[in-house]
Amino acid sequence: MARLIKTELWKLKRYSVIWIGIATMLSVVLLTCFMEMGTPGTPTFSSFSDNVIWNSFSLIFPATIVLIAGYMIERERTDDTLKNIMAIPVSFRSLLLGKVFVCGMISVFLAIVELLFTALISLFSRYEGIALGSVMRSLAQMVGMNCFVFISVLPVIVFTGQRAGAFMTGVAFAFFYGFIGTFASGHGLSCLYPVTIGLGFINYQNGMEAGTYNIFRCVVVLLIMLVITAVMLLLAQDRSKTQKNKRQRGYSMTGKRILCIILICMGTLSLSGCNSIYQALSDGTEKILDMASDTVGDTPKNTALDIMDALNEIGGNTVLTSESSLQGERTTGIDNYVGTYSAEYKDFSKTEYLFGGVDVEREQGNELTVECVLKVDSGTAKVFWISGSEKPVSLIETDGTYKETITLSSGSNYIGIECEDFTGSMELN
Repeated sequence: MARLIKTELWKLKRYSVIWIGIATMLSVVLLTCFMEMGTPGTPTFSSFSDNVIWNSFSLIFPATIVLIAGYMIERERTDDTLKNIMAIPVSFRSLLLGKVFVCGMISVFLAIVELLFTALISLFSRYEGIALGSVMRSLAQMVGMNCFVFISVLPVIVFTGQRAGAFMTGVAFAFFYGFIGTFASGHGLSCLYPVTIGLGFINYQNGMEAGTYNIFRCVVVLLIMLVITAVMLLLAQDRSKTQKNKRQRGYSMTGKRILCIILICMGTLSLSGCNSIYQALSDGTEKILDMASDTVGDTPKNTALDIMDALNEIGGNTVLTSESSLQGERTTGIDNYVGTYSAEYKDFSKTEYLFGGVDVEREQGNELTVECVLKVDSGTAKVFWISGSEKPVSLIETDGTYKETITLSSGSNYIGIECEDFTGSMELN
Protein backbone atom coordinates (compact mmCIF):
# COMPACT_ATOMS: atom_id res chain seq x y z
CA MET A 1 0.00 0.00 0.00
CA ALA A 2 2.85 2.40 0.82
CA ARG A 3 4.30 1.86 -2.64
CA LEU A 4 0.92 2.52 -4.25
CA ILE A 5 0.53 5.78 -2.35
CA LYS A 6 4.08 6.84 -3.26
CA THR A 7 3.40 6.02 -6.92
CA GLU A 8 0.17 8.05 -6.89
CA LEU A 9 2.02 11.02 -5.41
CA TRP A 10 4.55 10.85 -8.25
CA LYS A 11 1.72 10.73 -10.78
CA LEU A 12 0.33 14.01 -9.42
CA LYS A 13 3.17 15.83 -11.16
CA ARG A 14 1.55 15.20 -14.54
CA TYR A 15 -2.05 15.83 -13.43
CA SER A 16 -3.12 19.35 -14.36
CA VAL A 17 -6.35 18.81 -12.41
CA ILE A 18 -4.44 19.72 -9.22
CA TRP A 19 -4.18 23.26 -10.56
CA ILE A 20 -7.95 23.27 -10.92
CA GLY A 21 -8.14 22.50 -7.21
CA ILE A 22 -5.82 25.40 -6.40
CA ALA A 23 -7.85 27.68 -8.69
CA THR A 24 -11.11 26.74 -6.95
CA MET A 25 -9.58 27.58 -3.55
CA LEU A 26 -8.60 30.98 -4.89
CA SER A 27 -12.06 31.47 -6.40
CA VAL A 28 -13.86 30.75 -3.13
CA VAL A 29 -11.65 33.23 -1.26
CA LEU A 30 -12.20 35.91 -3.91
CA LEU A 31 -15.95 35.22 -3.90
CA THR A 32 -16.03 35.66 -0.13
CA CYS A 33 -14.03 38.89 -0.37
CA PHE A 34 -16.45 40.11 -3.03
CA MET A 35 -19.38 39.33 -0.74
CA GLU A 36 -17.74 41.14 2.19
CA MET A 37 -17.76 44.35 0.15
CA GLY A 38 -21.57 44.33 0.29
CA THR A 39 -21.91 43.25 3.92
CA PRO A 40 -22.60 45.79 6.71
CA GLY A 41 -19.74 46.44 9.11
CA THR A 42 -15.99 45.94 8.90
CA PRO A 43 -14.92 42.30 8.60
CA THR A 44 -12.14 40.81 10.70
CA PHE A 45 -9.77 38.04 9.71
CA SER A 46 -11.70 35.55 11.84
CA SER A 47 -15.10 36.43 10.36
CA PHE A 48 -13.64 36.42 6.84
CA SER A 49 -12.05 33.03 7.46
CA ASP A 50 -15.34 31.65 8.80
CA ASN A 51 -17.16 32.83 5.69
CA VAL A 52 -14.50 31.23 3.46
CA ILE A 53 -15.05 27.92 5.26
CA TRP A 54 -18.81 28.21 4.80
CA ASN A 55 -18.63 29.05 1.10
CA SER A 56 -16.02 26.34 0.50
CA PHE A 57 -18.01 23.42 1.88
CA SER A 58 -21.35 24.60 0.46
CA LEU A 59 -20.29 25.72 -3.02
CA ILE A 60 -16.83 24.52 -4.04
CA PHE A 61 -14.97 21.79 -2.20
CA PRO A 62 -17.28 18.72 -2.46
CA ALA A 63 -17.42 18.95 -6.25
CA THR A 64 -13.71 19.82 -6.46
CA ILE A 65 -12.42 16.82 -4.53
CA VAL A 66 -14.78 14.45 -6.38
CA LEU A 67 -13.52 15.90 -9.67
CA ILE A 68 -9.87 15.39 -8.68
CA ALA A 69 -10.45 11.84 -7.42
CA GLY A 70 -12.55 10.87 -10.42
CA TYR A 71 -9.97 12.28 -12.81
CA MET A 72 -7.15 10.34 -11.13
CA ILE A 73 -9.10 7.09 -11.41
CA GLU A 74 -10.30 7.72 -14.97
CA ARG A 75 -6.75 8.41 -16.20
CA GLU A 76 -5.87 4.78 -15.52
CA ARG A 77 -8.49 3.83 -18.11
CA THR A 78 -7.90 6.53 -20.70
CA ASP A 79 -4.10 5.95 -20.58
CA ASP A 80 -4.63 2.16 -20.87
CA THR A 81 -2.57 1.61 -17.71
CA LEU A 82 -5.33 -0.10 -15.76
CA LYS A 83 -5.01 -3.45 -17.55
CA ASN A 84 -1.22 -3.42 -16.98
CA ILE A 85 -1.67 -2.70 -13.28
CA MET A 86 -4.15 -5.56 -12.97
CA ALA A 87 -1.54 -7.92 -14.43
CA ILE A 88 1.19 -7.14 -11.80
CA PRO A 89 -1.05 -8.18 -9.99
CA VAL A 90 -2.56 -5.26 -8.05
CA SER A 91 -6.26 -5.55 -7.34
CA PHE A 92 -8.60 -2.78 -8.41
CA ARG A 93 -9.65 -2.53 -4.77
CA SER A 94 -6.08 -1.79 -3.66
CA LEU A 95 -5.62 0.71 -6.47
CA LEU A 96 -8.82 2.50 -5.49
CA LEU A 97 -7.83 2.54 -1.81
CA GLY A 98 -4.44 4.04 -2.65
CA LYS A 99 -6.04 6.82 -4.67
CA VAL A 100 -8.49 7.51 -1.83
CA PHE A 101 -5.58 7.97 0.60
CA VAL A 102 -3.85 10.37 -1.77
CA CYS A 103 -7.08 12.35 -2.23
CA GLY A 104 -7.26 12.70 1.54
CA MET A 105 -3.77 14.20 1.47
CA ILE A 106 -4.85 16.51 -1.34
CA SER A 107 -7.75 17.69 0.84
CA VAL A 108 -5.27 18.75 3.52
CA PHE A 109 -3.05 20.42 0.91
CA LEU A 110 -5.97 22.40 -0.54
CA ALA A 111 -6.94 23.55 2.97
CA ILE A 112 -3.42 24.95 3.43
CA VAL A 113 -3.65 26.67 0.04
CA GLU A 114 -7.04 28.07 1.03
CA LEU A 115 -5.57 29.50 4.23
CA LEU A 116 -2.68 31.12 2.34
CA PHE A 117 -5.08 32.82 -0.06
CA THR A 118 -7.29 33.87 2.87
CA ALA A 119 -4.35 35.41 4.72
CA LEU A 120 -3.07 37.22 1.61
CA ILE A 121 -6.47 38.69 0.78
CA SER A 122 -6.93 39.71 4.42
CA LEU A 123 -3.59 41.50 4.43
CA PHE A 124 -4.32 43.18 1.11
CA SER A 125 -7.79 44.26 2.31
CA ARG A 126 -6.42 45.33 5.72
CA TYR A 127 -8.80 43.22 7.76
CA GLU A 128 -8.25 43.48 11.49
CA GLY A 129 -7.35 40.66 13.87
CA ILE A 130 -4.60 38.94 11.86
CA ALA A 131 -2.44 37.23 14.46
CA LEU A 132 -0.63 33.92 14.78
CA GLY A 133 -3.29 32.49 17.07
CA SER A 134 -6.18 33.34 14.74
CA VAL A 135 -4.25 32.07 11.70
CA MET A 136 -3.50 28.73 13.36
CA ARG A 137 -7.12 28.43 14.47
CA SER A 138 -8.30 29.03 10.90
CA LEU A 139 -5.77 26.51 9.58
CA ALA A 140 -7.02 23.83 11.96
CA GLN A 141 -10.64 24.55 11.05
CA MET A 142 -10.01 24.56 7.29
CA VAL A 143 -8.02 21.31 7.41
CA GLY A 144 -10.64 19.69 9.63
CA MET A 145 -13.57 20.83 7.51
CA ASN A 146 -11.94 19.66 4.27
CA CYS A 147 -11.20 16.24 5.79
CA PHE A 148 -14.74 15.75 7.08
CA VAL A 149 -16.27 16.90 3.78
CA PHE A 150 -13.92 14.49 1.98
CA ILE A 151 -15.19 11.63 4.17
CA SER A 152 -18.79 12.62 3.41
CA VAL A 153 -18.20 12.32 -0.37
CA LEU A 154 -16.12 9.12 -0.19
CA PRO A 155 -19.10 6.91 -1.13
CA VAL A 156 -19.63 9.06 -4.23
CA ILE A 157 -15.96 8.71 -5.21
CA VAL A 158 -15.89 4.93 -4.69
CA PHE A 159 -19.20 4.36 -6.49
CA THR A 160 -18.43 6.44 -9.59
CA GLY A 161 -14.79 5.32 -9.66
CA GLN A 162 -15.86 1.79 -10.53
CA ARG A 163 -17.56 2.90 -13.74
CA ALA A 164 -15.84 4.35 -16.76
CA GLY A 165 -16.77 7.97 -17.46
CA ALA A 166 -19.11 8.22 -14.48
CA PHE A 167 -17.11 10.66 -12.36
CA MET A 168 -18.66 13.76 -13.96
CA THR A 169 -22.03 12.54 -12.74
CA GLY A 170 -20.46 12.31 -9.29
CA VAL A 171 -19.18 15.89 -9.60
CA ALA A 172 -22.69 17.15 -10.37
CA PHE A 173 -24.13 15.18 -7.46
CA ALA A 174 -21.41 16.44 -5.10
CA PHE A 175 -22.18 20.04 -6.04
CA PHE A 176 -25.83 19.71 -5.00
CA TYR A 177 -24.84 17.50 -2.07
CA GLY A 178 -22.73 20.35 -0.70
CA PHE A 179 -25.16 23.13 -1.57
CA ILE A 180 -28.03 21.44 0.26
CA GLY A 181 -25.82 21.57 3.35
CA THR A 182 -26.54 25.30 3.53
CA PHE A 183 -30.23 24.61 4.07
CA ALA A 184 -29.64 21.59 6.31
CA SER A 185 -27.49 23.70 8.62
CA GLY A 186 -30.09 26.45 8.67
CA HIS A 187 -32.75 24.01 9.89
CA GLY A 188 -30.81 22.51 12.77
CA LEU A 189 -29.57 19.45 10.86
CA SER A 190 -25.85 20.24 10.99
CA CYS A 191 -25.13 17.18 13.11
CA LEU A 192 -27.16 14.83 10.90
CA TYR A 193 -26.33 15.89 7.34
CA PRO A 194 -22.96 14.29 6.32
CA VAL A 195 -21.47 17.36 4.61
CA THR A 196 -22.10 19.61 7.62
CA ILE A 197 -21.00 17.38 10.51
CA GLY A 198 -17.56 18.95 10.21
CA LEU A 199 -19.05 22.23 11.47
CA GLY A 200 -19.60 20.53 14.81
CA PHE A 201 -16.15 18.96 14.99
CA ILE A 202 -14.38 22.27 14.25
CA ASN A 203 -16.81 24.17 16.52
CA TYR A 204 -17.86 26.58 13.78
CA GLN A 205 -19.52 29.54 15.53
CA ASN A 206 -19.81 32.31 12.93
CA GLY A 207 -23.14 33.97 13.76
CA MET A 208 -24.24 30.99 15.86
CA GLU A 209 -24.71 30.43 19.54
CA ALA A 210 -22.06 28.41 21.37
CA GLY A 211 -22.96 24.85 22.22
CA THR A 212 -25.42 24.30 19.36
CA TYR A 213 -23.75 21.09 18.13
CA ASN A 214 -24.43 17.56 19.27
CA ILE A 215 -21.00 15.95 18.90
CA PHE A 216 -22.36 12.46 19.61
CA ARG A 217 -24.62 12.69 16.55
CA CYS A 218 -21.72 14.00 14.48
CA VAL A 219 -19.59 11.01 15.51
CA VAL A 220 -22.41 8.57 14.68
CA VAL A 221 -22.89 10.05 11.19
CA LEU A 222 -19.11 10.05 10.63
CA LEU A 223 -18.89 6.37 11.57
CA ILE A 224 -21.81 5.56 9.29
CA MET A 225 -20.07 7.22 6.33
CA LEU A 226 -16.82 5.37 7.09
CA VAL A 227 -18.64 2.01 7.34
CA ILE A 228 -20.48 2.63 4.07
CA THR A 229 -17.19 3.51 2.38
CA ALA A 230 -15.44 0.45 3.81
CA VAL A 231 -18.18 -1.88 2.57
CA MET A 232 -18.14 -0.30 -0.87
CA LEU A 233 -14.35 -0.69 -1.04
CA LEU A 234 -14.56 -4.36 -0.05
CA LEU A 235 -17.03 -4.95 -2.88
CA ALA A 236 -15.28 -2.67 -5.36
CA GLN A 237 -14.36 -3.91 -8.82
CA ASP A 238 -13.75 -2.38 -12.22
CA ARG A 239 -17.15 -2.23 -13.88
CA SER A 240 -15.93 -0.60 -17.09
CA LYS A 241 -17.70 -1.40 -20.32
CA THR A 242 -15.83 -3.64 -22.71
CA GLN A 243 -16.62 -1.59 -25.79
CA LYS A 244 -14.12 1.25 -25.49
CA ASN A 245 -15.43 3.35 -28.37
CA LYS A 246 -18.94 3.23 -27.02
CA ARG A 247 -17.64 4.15 -23.60
CA GLN A 248 -15.69 7.13 -24.93
CA ARG A 249 -18.68 8.45 -26.86
CA GLY A 250 -20.89 8.01 -23.82
CA TYR A 251 -18.33 9.76 -21.60
CA SER A 252 -17.97 12.67 -23.98
CA MET A 253 -21.68 13.26 -24.30
CA THR A 254 -22.36 12.68 -20.60
CA GLY A 255 -19.56 15.05 -19.60
CA LYS A 256 -20.94 17.81 -21.79
CA ARG A 257 -24.46 17.31 -20.48
CA ILE A 258 -23.34 17.29 -16.86
CA LEU A 259 -21.29 20.46 -17.32
CA CYS A 260 -24.29 22.16 -18.93
CA ILE A 261 -26.51 21.07 -16.03
CA ILE A 262 -24.02 22.42 -13.49
CA LEU A 263 -23.75 25.77 -15.27
CA ILE A 264 -27.53 26.10 -15.63
CA CYS A 265 -28.16 25.20 -12.00
CA MET A 266 -25.46 27.54 -10.72
CA GLY A 267 -26.98 30.34 -12.78
CA THR A 268 -30.45 29.55 -11.49
CA LEU A 269 -29.26 29.46 -7.89
CA SER A 270 -27.46 32.78 -8.27
CA LEU A 271 -30.57 34.37 -9.78
CA SER A 272 -33.12 32.93 -7.36
CA GLY A 273 -30.82 33.94 -4.56
CA CYS A 274 -29.39 32.58 -1.37
CA ASN A 275 -30.43 35.45 0.88
CA SER A 276 -27.33 37.31 2.06
CA ILE A 277 -25.19 35.91 -0.78
CA TYR A 278 -27.37 37.51 -3.46
CA GLN A 279 -27.65 40.76 -1.53
CA ALA A 280 -23.91 40.96 -0.87
CA LEU A 281 -23.00 40.19 -4.48
CA SER A 282 -25.27 42.95 -5.70
CA ASP A 283 -23.75 45.47 -3.28
CA GLY A 284 -20.22 44.36 -4.07
CA THR A 285 -20.84 44.69 -7.80
CA GLU A 286 -22.14 48.21 -7.33
CA LYS A 287 -19.01 49.24 -5.41
CA ILE A 288 -16.70 47.84 -8.05
CA LEU A 289 -18.68 49.56 -10.83
CA ASP A 290 -18.39 52.87 -9.00
CA MET A 291 -14.61 52.50 -8.76
CA ALA A 292 -14.39 51.49 -12.42
CA SER A 293 -16.43 54.48 -13.57
CA ASP A 294 -13.93 56.84 -11.95
CA THR A 295 -11.30 55.43 -14.30
CA VAL A 296 -13.02 54.66 -17.61
CA GLY A 297 -16.14 56.80 -17.50
CA ASP A 298 -19.82 56.17 -16.87
CA THR A 299 -20.86 54.44 -20.10
CA PRO A 300 -19.63 50.92 -19.18
CA LYS A 301 -21.05 51.35 -15.71
CA ASN A 302 -24.50 52.35 -16.99
CA THR A 303 -24.59 49.35 -19.30
CA ALA A 304 -23.65 47.03 -16.44
CA LEU A 305 -26.27 48.64 -14.20
CA ASP A 306 -28.97 47.89 -16.77
CA ILE A 307 -27.90 44.25 -16.76
CA MET A 308 -27.93 44.14 -12.95
CA ASP A 309 -31.44 45.60 -12.87
CA ALA A 310 -32.66 42.85 -15.19
CA LEU A 311 -31.00 40.15 -13.06
CA ASN A 312 -32.52 41.59 -9.89
CA GLU A 313 -35.98 41.59 -11.44
CA ILE A 314 -35.61 37.96 -12.50
CA GLY A 315 -34.03 36.79 -9.28
CA GLY A 316 -36.42 38.49 -6.90
CA ASN A 317 -35.70 39.74 -3.41
CA THR A 318 -35.36 36.59 -1.36
CA VAL A 319 -33.82 38.36 1.63
CA LEU A 320 -37.30 39.46 2.69
CA THR A 321 -38.87 37.29 5.36
CA SER A 322 -41.39 34.94 3.78
CA GLU A 323 -45.11 35.42 4.42
CA SER A 324 -45.37 32.14 6.31
CA SER A 325 -42.59 33.20 8.71
CA LEU A 326 -43.97 36.65 9.52
CA GLN A 327 -45.70 37.28 12.84
CA GLY A 328 -48.14 39.71 11.24
CA GLU A 329 -49.80 40.48 7.92
CA ARG A 330 -47.94 42.22 5.12
CA THR A 331 -49.52 43.85 2.07
CA THR A 332 -47.17 45.06 -0.64
CA GLY A 333 -47.82 47.96 -3.01
CA ILE A 334 -46.44 48.60 -6.49
CA ASP A 335 -43.19 46.87 -5.52
CA ASN A 336 -41.53 45.26 -2.51
CA TYR A 337 -40.41 48.63 -1.15
CA VAL A 338 -43.86 49.92 -0.23
CA GLY A 339 -46.90 48.51 1.55
CA THR A 340 -48.34 48.01 5.02
CA TYR A 341 -47.47 45.66 7.86
CA SER A 342 -49.36 45.02 11.09
CA ALA A 343 -48.23 42.57 13.76
CA GLU A 344 -48.72 41.50 17.36
CA TYR A 345 -45.70 39.97 19.09
CA LYS A 346 -45.35 37.81 22.19
CA ASP A 347 -41.90 36.87 23.53
CA PHE A 348 -40.56 37.14 20.00
CA SER A 349 -36.78 36.97 19.42
CA LYS A 350 -35.98 37.21 15.74
CA THR A 351 -35.33 39.66 12.93
CA GLU A 352 -37.92 40.23 10.23
CA TYR A 353 -37.08 41.87 6.90
CA LEU A 354 -40.32 43.49 5.85
CA PHE A 355 -39.81 45.68 2.79
CA GLY A 356 -37.00 46.38 0.35
CA GLY A 357 -34.91 44.81 -2.36
CA VAL A 358 -31.64 44.89 -4.27
CA ASP A 359 -32.53 47.05 -7.26
CA VAL A 360 -29.60 49.03 -8.58
CA GLU A 361 -31.95 51.81 -9.77
CA ARG A 362 -35.57 51.87 -8.58
CA GLU A 363 -38.03 52.99 -11.25
CA GLN A 364 -40.33 54.68 -8.71
CA GLY A 365 -37.55 56.91 -7.42
CA ASN A 366 -35.30 56.88 -4.39
CA GLU A 367 -37.51 58.79 -1.96
CA LEU A 368 -39.51 56.67 0.50
CA THR A 369 -41.78 57.88 3.30
CA VAL A 370 -41.78 55.61 6.34
CA GLU A 371 -44.45 55.82 9.06
CA CYS A 372 -44.30 53.45 12.02
CA VAL A 373 -46.21 53.08 15.29
CA LEU A 374 -44.43 50.92 17.88
CA LYS A 375 -45.80 49.73 21.22
CA VAL A 376 -43.40 47.95 23.59
CA ASP A 377 -44.90 46.02 26.51
CA SER A 378 -41.75 44.08 27.38
CA GLY A 379 -38.44 43.11 25.87
CA THR A 380 -36.76 45.16 23.17
CA ALA A 381 -37.63 45.99 19.59
CA LYS A 382 -35.83 48.08 17.00
CA VAL A 383 -37.24 49.10 13.64
CA PHE A 384 -34.26 49.63 11.37
CA TRP A 385 -33.26 50.59 7.86
CA ILE A 386 -30.17 49.03 6.30
CA SER A 387 -28.71 50.38 3.08
CA GLY A 388 -25.92 48.70 1.15
CA SER A 389 -22.80 48.08 3.19
CA GLU A 390 -23.66 50.76 5.75
CA LYS A 391 -24.48 49.93 9.35
CA PRO A 392 -28.19 49.52 10.16
CA VAL A 393 -29.90 52.78 11.12
CA SER A 394 -32.37 52.63 14.01
CA LEU A 395 -35.66 54.36 13.18
CA ILE A 396 -37.53 53.74 16.44
CA GLU A 397 -36.90 51.62 19.55
CA THR A 398 -39.43 52.84 22.12
CA ASP A 399 -43.17 53.52 22.36
CA GLY A 400 -44.16 56.17 19.89
CA THR A 401 -44.55 57.13 16.25
CA TYR A 402 -41.90 57.59 13.62
CA LYS A 403 -42.44 59.38 10.31
CA GLU A 404 -39.66 60.40 7.98
CA THR A 405 -38.68 60.43 4.31
CA ILE A 406 -35.55 58.42 3.60
CA THR A 407 -33.39 58.32 0.49
CA LEU A 408 -32.60 54.90 -0.89
CA SER A 409 -29.12 54.25 -2.20
CA SER A 410 -28.45 52.05 -5.21
CA GLY A 411 -27.98 48.43 -4.23
CA SER A 412 -29.75 46.74 -1.33
CA ASN A 413 -32.18 48.59 0.94
CA TYR A 414 -34.27 46.92 3.63
CA ILE A 415 -36.60 47.93 6.43
CA GLY A 416 -37.14 45.44 9.21
CA ILE A 417 -37.58 44.88 12.92
CA GLU A 418 -35.12 43.25 15.30
CA CYS A 419 -36.69 41.78 18.44
CA GLU A 420 -35.43 40.26 21.67
CA ASP A 421 -38.09 38.71 23.94
CA PHE A 422 -40.40 41.34 22.51
CA THR A 423 -44.04 41.58 23.46
CA GLY A 424 -46.02 44.38 21.84
CA SER A 425 -47.27 45.55 18.47
CA MET A 426 -46.18 47.44 15.37
CA GLU A 427 -47.88 49.20 12.49
CA LEU A 428 -45.74 50.08 9.48
CA ASN A 429 -46.68 52.01 6.34
